[in-house]
Amino acid sequence: MGIQGTDVTREASDMVLVDDNYETIIGAVREGRAIYENIRKFIRYLLGCNVGEVLTMLMATLLGLPPLPLVPMQILWMNLVTDGLPAIALGLDDADGDLLLQPPRRPRGGGGGFRPRSISPHPFFPA
Repeated sequence: MGIQGTDVTREASDMVLVDDNYETIIGAVREGRAIYENIRKFIRYLLGCNVGEVLTMLMATLLGLPPLPLVPMQILWMNLVTDGLPAIALGLDDADGDLLLQPPRRPRGGGGGFRPRSISPHPFFPA
């Protein structure tokens, strides 16, 4: 407690409530979880969109087609035009109402994790 607590307790604590209101902790947890979910959505979308580009380059190399089926300017243009605005919208998305009802995620190596099947852009590999 920032207002009622002593200097010793403030120095020993990991978190100090400046306004002595526990609603501050709830708001901080809600905002942190919303930011974490938006980052996950943003990365998942960008990985899913760029898998097609990587597969195009890989297949061209394996089939012996010209060395660069997509020149760097085409890749940059596709990333800016088709990926930019939707990815920003996902990154700035509002928080879901049930964020605080979900259990806490594990801080290391878990908590939902990376699921490559969830970013599959191809109809033969459903998510």
